[in-house]
Amino acid sequence: MKIIATAASQIREGKEVAVDTFLDALRKATKMRGTQKQLCSVLGKSIIIGPIRGHACDFANYLLTNVLVDTSAVNIVLLGNYIDGAHQSIEVLYLVALLIIHSGKTVVPLLGKHELLYPIQPENFGSLRNELILRCNHSHKNIEDYEVVVRQFFASLNTACLVENRLFCVAGGPASGYRHLEDIDSETSQEALREFVLNEQMDEDEERIADGNAFVSQPSEQAFRFTFNAVCNFLSRNNLVMMIIGMEYHTSRPDYDSFARPNHYKESIYFPGFMFGRTHPDTKVPAVLTIFSAPAFCGVNRNGACLVTTSSDRIEVHELPVYSRRPLITPGTQDHSFSWAQPMMERAITSILRDMVFGNIVEKHEEDVEYKHMESVATSKMRRMCHLLKSYDLPLPELPK
Repeated sequence: MKIIATAASQIREGKEVAVDTFLDALRKATKMRGTQKQLCSVLGKSIIIGPIRGHACDFANYLLTNVLVDTSAVNIVLLGNYIDGAHQSIEVLYLVALLIIHSGKTVVPLLGKHELLYPIQPENFGSLRNELILRCNHSHKNIEDYEVVVRQFFASLNTACLVENRLFCVAGGPASGYRHLEDIDSETSQEALREFVLNEQMDEDEERIADGNAFVSQPSEQAFRFTFNAVCNFLSRNNLVMMIIGMEYHTSRPDYDSFARPNHYKESIYFPGFMFGRTHPDTKVPAVLTIFSAPAFCGVNRNGACLVTTSSDRIEVHELPVYSRRPLITPGTQDHSFSWAQPMMERAITSILRDMVFGNIVEKHEEDVEYKHMESVATSKMRRMCHLLKSYDLPLPELPK
């Protein structure tokens, strides 16, 4: 516990973890987990944490203030999607690895969409791959060597977890081809169970359009959107009470952004970090609990965060604030100024090219002092930018595929 607390305290204050230290912890965690079943089952008091998405400072704060101090909890379940968001995916995975190695509790890290699809990167946010590229560039090492260790760790993650034989925890939702827990338990391949990771929940408007179908395919992904009835049927067949899933908050706010009722302006609407679904007609409790554990996501949303504690007779949802001393999360796909400045530079270059092709070229008088001054300033800025790129050996940002 002391090792975890020390590392969490340093990360909470914004310190980076050395890549070799990170890889060593990941190797040890992968070795300790060994060959895992895709469906894991735990008993006793559990702490369930939602998607963290690279918010290592907030995650470290949760560990220090909520998780490590709770000595009565014997299990920690993480709902996947640890990476790709803020620019501390390496630190998040490092803390997860330390929990597996040193916590003394049963730690169940589930597979999330971003781990399953790695190295595909989000378009507008940070990513684990870009972090590794930047660190490798500084250390002059080959990224392929690092990615082998990362992929091995992702391959060891469970797909689903059964808590107290009553709560079904998964990153996405139910799968169209698996109706019983025995079918999931007999499966050995993450790829075969990918729907549990990728599927997303419909809202009521979408269900009306679905016209009674339990699952509707998503054209852009190899996954489905599932209905309330699909969840209820899965729970009833397996004598379960509730399904707890992680939320992709920034890309899909279920009751505000859907193909039935699109949010054209992509407003950042406050969200407390959890959402209860409709009540199951048999159990009289919400069929789905959706949670998210990355507060004020990437500094652009106004969402809260939460974690869930479960025991034999109760489920508690704890809202979590943003860590007040969290370092600024820079916009863009990499954690340096050239990344967030790239869109502005692209717009400026496009404007210049448009003027060159279609605009009227106005010749400046040779004795125009103001023009010469502006030209001199622009030249100096360009030289300074080139000097910084060479001095700090920064890579150019990778364009998303």
